[in-house]
This record gives sequence, structure tokens and C-alpha cells, in this order.
Amino acid sequence: MATYNKMGKNIRRREIISPEHQGIHLIFIGFGFKLSTIKPLRSVFITSILLFVLLPLGALDIPELTAPVTDLAEILADTEEEQLNTLLLKFREETSNQFALLTIPSLQGENLEAYSIRVASAWQLGERDQDNGLLLLVALRDRKLRIEVGYGLEGDLTDLFCGRVIDNIITPHFKNQEFYLGILAGLSALVQQTGYEFDSAVLPQELEQGLEAAPPDIPFGLMRPPRFMIFIWLYPLIVLELLFGFLLGSGKAYKAFFKNNFAAYDQAKKKIPDLRWDLFNLWVKKTGPTLNSVTGIGYVLGAFPIIPALMIVRLAPVALAIPLIYLFSIFLLPRMFRVRKLPYFLSYGKIENNFQKFKTFLETVPSEEERNQMGKLYLSGYTNIAMMKLVIKSKGHWDEDYFHRVRYSAGSSSGSSSSGSSFSGGGGSFGGGGASGGW
Repeated sequence: MATYNKMGKNIRRREIISPEHQGIHLIFIGFGFKLSTIKPLRSVFITSILLFVLLPLGALDIPELTAPVTDLAEILADTEEEQLNTLLLKFREETSNQFALLTIPSLQGENLEAYSIRVASAWQLGERDQDNGLLLLVALRDRKLRIEVGYGLEGDLTDLFCGRVIDNIITPHFKNQEFYLGILAGLSALVQQTGYEFDSAVLPQELEQGLEAAPPDIPFGLMRPPRFMIFIWLYPLIVLELLFGFLLGSGKAYKAFFKNNFAAYDQAKKKIPDLRWDLFNLWVKKTGPTLNSVTGIGYVLGAFPIIPALMIVRLAPVALAIPLIYLFSIFLLPRMFRVRKLPYFLSYGKIENNFQKFKTFLETVPSEEERNQMGKLYLSGYTNIAMMKLVIKSKGHWDEDYFHRVRYSAGSSSGSSSSGSSFSGGGGSFGGGGASGGW
């Protein structure tokens, strides 16, 4: 059997100092701090040294990695172990993914997850630049097992998937003392999830029967979604991001165009010869907040598709296009967007036309004093002609105090009837994931 050399990057790299070196290291630290001169702490120091030196001596040993299968619990026949080694060696040659199996008689009181991490770190499963290793650990007397997954395979072999492989595939066989079939069926499901299948045509008949005996199906929720489902999920998100991105980018472009060309009266006067000072102030007062609202809405709406996109980025890396579109809309699109003039609803022409309609309305007001009050109110930014008409209809004449009461009551009623909600999401980092189980 070919030697199975360990190579590549470990799943979770940790420096493990041997017990002898730990003791020497601590003694040197002690001399460095001259603890011999601190008599009250000497006993504490000596006790600490003994704890740090003696506790690791009781830790479970890590066997040397010489083949894909290391069966210390002796639950596999020689032929079964050889067949599994052949399958996993061929799997590594064709995919570079490195899967290994370790069975031990007992954990001897050590934590299952901690020991599996120590083994994976010492064995350094997977290629250095891909982290595509996996460890299947079986503790016989403890009736526990764990699948430890490298960073590079977490997109395919999620914690949920590994957990259900243990519960639905491996454990049923282990309960019947069918260790070989359980291991073979579990590894077959894990390998298949990465896009590879064991070639049953070249396997001995006994191994083919083992594959047939393994539970063939995994629940639908564990399988990688078909490409068309990913496309159906991503397509509306990308379309929405493009629309919101265009809103954001164009809003920023129009905002910059307005600021550079019409922010100052003298500057705007060169482009609009018949510009009126009072209407210019009204235009700036209306257009500035409108542009701020458009860009603000673009920022908020553009951020919404990013959250569901990041949820599936491991299944479909193309989902990264959505946050990239968002960033493009913020930084690049406003510079690429060629603005030659403002749209009508933002233009000075609309302000001027609305003012002409207001002047026509004022002709129906008999009192000159009321017309002057309404004119000042309009030019100060209160341009709601419909509400002015409502005041005159209700009171029979213009009443500015009543106008403000109506306006404030309308605003407060609409505000009190609305409700807000907060949506927040959490985040986390994933690495060296996996799942544990027992039988």
C-alpha cells in the first residue's frame, strides 16, 4: 500500500508544544521574573509548573498519519480498510481533496471536538492553499463520532449537511454494528456532495453491495440547490440591485450637477437669464432636500439585497456581484453618469410654472393683505395651494394661524398612525466547521 504522506495546510493550525518543552519554557519564564525572590508566590509558581507539565501528559495521543484510514479501534476488516484506502487515495489524486478516517477505542475523558481539532491540526489535511481536508473521527466505546471540515470545503459540506449525514446515514448502520457500511455510506455522501462519486464499476462486488446497502437519499434540504433554483433566487435580487443602484447613482450625479451649477445665485443667473431671486431661493429650498431624499432612499434600498445575497455566496459566488453593484453605484456610476440638465420635477421651470398657477389662484382672493400674507408664505416654502384653498373654504377667508394648525395636525396624525420596525442582522465567521453525533 502506498504511503499516505501528510501535506498541505492544517484545518485549524495550532502550535502544540510538547510537555517537556512546556515545562522548560515555564521554568525559564520563572527565572526571568526572578520568582525565587518572591517567596509568597513560590508555591503557586511550582504548582502551576506541575499542572502545565503533568496535565498534557494525560492527553490522548495523536497517531501518525500513514494512510487515509487509521483503524485503532479495529472495527474494520483488513480487506475493508484496504478498500477504503484505495477509494480515498484515488479521490485525492483526482480532486486534491484529502479525506481521512480515524477510529479510536476511547476518548479517555477528552472532549470529542477538542481531540478532532488536535488531530486535524497535527495531520494537516488538505492542500496548503485550498484547506480542502476532512476528518471522520469515530470513538467506539464512547459511541461518538465527528466530521471535521476544512475551510475550503465549508461551502459544500456545511455543518447542517454533516450533521444529517451522521444522523441519517452513518448512525443507523452503527446501531446495527455495521461499521464498515456506515463509514462507506457516510463517506460516499460526503464525497458526492463535493461533486465526485466513487466509481462502483471498478470496485469489488462486496464494496458495490456496501454502496447499495447505504441509505441512498439525503433529505432535499441537505443537497446543494440546483443551478436553476439559485438563478431564480439571484435574478430578482440582481434586478432590484440594478434598479436601486441606478436610483442611487443618478441621484448622486444630479445632486453634484445641481451643486456645481446652481448652488449660488450668480452662478445660476449665467445659465438662467430671467432668474428671480425669490424663486431661486424657493428652488434651492425645494430641490436640495428632494435630492437628499432620493440618494438616501437609494442607499437604504440598495443595501437590502446584499443580505440575502451574502447568505448564498458560498453556493453561488456570483452573488458577490450584488454588493459590487452597490459599491459601483456609490463610487463609479455618479462619475460616469452624464448629466446635461435637470429633469423637469427638479428644474427651475417647474418652480416658475407653479408660481404662475399660484398667482392665478391669488386673483380669486379679494383682500390685498391676505394675498401678501399668502405670497410670503408661498415663497418661504409652503407651496401647498390645495391646503390654502381648504383654509379659505373652511373659514370663508384666509387665516394663516388656522393654516398652520391644519398643517401641523395633518402631519402629526399621519405620524402617529405610522409604525416603524427595526431590522437587524447578525454576523459571524465560519471556519473548520463540522458536526458531531453519537449512536
